[in-house]
Amino acid sequence: MLTDNLLIAEIVLGAPLWLAPAIGLAALSMGLIAWAYLRLPSFNAPRLFAALLKLSGMAALIVCLIEPMYSGMRPRPGSNLFLIVADNSRSLGIHDGPRSVSRGDAMRRALDKEAAWQVRLAQDFDVRRYAFDTRLQPLA
Repeated sequence: MLTDNLLIAEIVLGAPLWLAPAIGLAALSMGLIAWAYLRLPSFNAPRLFAALLKLSGMAALIVCLIEPMYSGMRPRPGSNLFLIVADNSRSLGIHDGPRSVSRGDAMRRALDKEAAWQVRLAQDFDVRRYAFDTRLQPLA
């Protein structure tokens, strides 16, 4: 169940007073287009396509009339901390079975500073890197 606390983005109507007239205009235009095309003696694919184009054009105009806006929250770049803390103990020198790469080498590749996920993370957060074994040490 979603609560209001979990909502991070929403659609806001820029002209909420136009919502009722827009709904009325939508109903009227749909009715008129249906009436015009149902009166025709034959209803084939090109006429159906023309009716759908008219309906989509009216829908676009109605959406423009109520001015929907996407409102979301994003952290201010660099305002929040994101810590990357990695184990630096002797156990990372262990090779798991037939693999030729040690745990430490695998972790170094995953935590490469130039990795795409870290570059993207640094755009929104103040990223700080630390290593720990017996004590916590900041990394350059």
